[in-house]
Amino acid sequence: MVGKGGVGRTGDVVENSSRYTLSHLWEVIGDFGQRSMRGNGVIYPYWENAARLTEDYAALLLMLAVLSALCPLAFVLVLAIRDIRRAYRFAKVKIPEKVEETMERRKEERLEKIYEKKAGGE
Repeated sequence: MVGKGGVGRTGDVVENSSRYTLSHLWEVIGDFGQRSMRGNGVIYPYWENAARLTEDYAALLLMLAVLSALCPLAFVLVLAIRDIRRAYRFAKVKIPEKVEETMERRKEERLEKIYEKKAGGE
């Protein structure tokens, strides 16, 4: 952009149509400590500064919401792991007992059939 007198000046374009989208707020979180102070010498109107402040607050609230969601997820994960371990230990004890019980019952049934055949044949 060329101003009066032929001196070249550059402007600063503010694109704010996606200011509060999730992807942009993640970018704001990434640049949280550096983005509020502008070092390019452009003086913005108060509404742009206020919008940037609300953008910072929205990014902070997004971060707090994510952290708040992680607590219940961690709790559910711990409970699931405990239940799986408990079920594994229970199965580790009960399945061999059931298998042994079933094998003993079938062995007795076979012996009863053999005894009945011998008793019926005599």
